[in-house]
Amino acid sequence: MPHSEVPYHMLWIIYGSRNNVGTIRYTGLCFVSSKLSPFENYMQIESLVQWCATLSGIIAAIMVAFNFSPKMAGWGFVIFTASSILWVLFGTLSDELPLTVQNCVLFAINLVGVYRWLLKPGLGGDAPSEQSS
Repeated sequence: MPHSEVPYHMLWIIYGSRNNVGTIRYTGLCFVSSKLSPFENYMQIESLVQWCATLSGIIAAIMVAFNFSPKMAGWGFVIFTASSILWVLFGTLSDELPLTVQNCVLFAINLVGVYRWLLKPGLGGDAPSEQSS
């Protein structure tokens, strides 16, 4: 069957290759074939959640570690919070209880970071100061 006759549905962002089960993945977008079973589509969504959680965690870690400004560090904690939510989703989808529990705790810790670095200064409190080592 030629490429143009295969029905595709746009999903989200992911890879760039073609495999033998009828899925064509373009860089930037993922086109999921209706030929795939619900389980195979589920596995693609699970993989997407895992990669989004990984990348957002890396970006947040860079933002917090370099501490360019208190506001940027605060937004790093916002991204960490989103990453924790994605990891909880992935852990739930893949029945990984330890990962789910860990990221529920990290979610709460990240909310403290959001409060300390973004909300508290906006409410008239002092922002965390940079400490020299």
